[in-house]
Amino acid sequence: MTPTRTAQRHRARPTLPRTGRQARLAFRPVGLPTPDCFERVGTSVASWEEGDAGLRAEDGDPVGLWRIGGAVAAPVAFGCRLCTARRTGTALRAVRYAPRWERACVRHGRWLLDADANQPLEHLDLRGLPEVVAAQRRWASVAVRAGAEPERAFALAQAVVARWWEQALQWERETIWPRRLHQVAGGDAGVDLEQWRIVGRDAVVFPEVVAVADA
Repeated sequence: MTPTRTAQRHRARPTLPRTGRQARLAFRPVGLPTPDCFERVGTSVASWEEGDAGLRAEDGDPVGLWRIGGAVAAPVAFGCRLCTARRTGTALRAVRYAPRWERACVRHGRWLLDADANQPLEHLDLRGLPEVVAAQRRWASVAVRAGAEPERAFALAQAVVARWWEQALQWERETIWPRRLHQVAGGDAGVDLEQWRIVGRDAVVFPEVVAVADA
């Protein structure tokens, strides 16, 4: 490769770091993105003029803006700050389009949460749950075997496991999911158990979802 081509190749690289193959990122050092953020990133995010009027965000409601993106484009999740820092040198908050089968950062052991939900957390700690990280690695081969519709395989498996999840409170001998749930809650969900069941469900059941999708 000639020096000229090498220089052109480097100039062609995107200026925004990517935390996933199809990630489109909008960064702010603190807080959630504000409305003017979307003017700056232009075509890298979905058009906020689309969608149901009932999803419209009020001025100063950045969570509402991401909710519109999640409705008309794809699910939106926080990026891993450690990955962002590795690429940019600064631990910025990142928000990206991310399907629900690509939420585990295998490098740093984090489950990345929805960015359009009204809750303060960006991620759950998976460092004590290697099986969840392993399931993320396994999903790549499951998706290949699923062919042209990996999202369908995942959705069906998730629906099955979600039904089990709702029934699991009555399973007296169940120990795996309660252990994982308390782990992502920081060791003990305590009096906030119901809230953690909502926030932590997708991470807790992910190994089983992948196993069912691969069955």
